[in-house]
Amino acid sequence: KPNSPDLLEKGVDGAMWAVHGGGFYNPQKYMVAPKKIHTKLHWFYWESYSSWLSGFALFTVLYLWNASTYLIDTEFLCGFLVRLRRHLPRIWISQKR
Repeated sequence: KPNSPDLLEKGVDGAMWAVHGGGFYNPQKYMVAPKKIHTKLHWFYWESYSSWLSGFALFTVLYLWNASTYLIDTEFLCGFLVRLRRHLPRIWISQKR
């Protein structure tokens, strides 16, 4: 929790100072929505998507394409992927409802 009374009055529950890429940042965490939200709000969704996709691609290249290196039975893996592919449409449809 911040010690500053003006931050506590604004409803800030957490704050920190950070240096990254030559810039100084002061992110503040609000437990409830602040009274005033700026019109220029930045969402980090593309950064999240690209991190997830690049991580899954790296996982695929390192572990699935070289399965024998990590002592994974490739016959089991192929059978598992076939069974997973068969069930994915059902899982996806049930989650959409």
